[in-house]
Amino acid sequence: MIRAFDVAFDVPETRPLWKTRLLFVGLAFLIGTYAALAFAFMIIGPTLGKFLAEYLGRGKEVALAWPVLRHMPAIAS
Repeated sequence: MIRAFDVAFDVPETRPLWKTRLLFVGLAFLIGTYAALAFAFMIIGPTLGKFLAEYLGRGKEVALAWPVLRHMPAIAS
């Protein structure tokens, strides 16, 4: 990805190898975590929505908003 951006923007890589590898590992960790959270929201979404509706005491509002909110992480990724 880093090389693709360098080629796309026609910029030479000036960072040392250790910095680019550290950046790569950090980005891979963040993307993996975000994808796992998006998947988890889709799997446990209905159960979590029911729990939030009961916990907040706002069943009707949560029932209307939750289907949209639970799919947001998946849509954003």
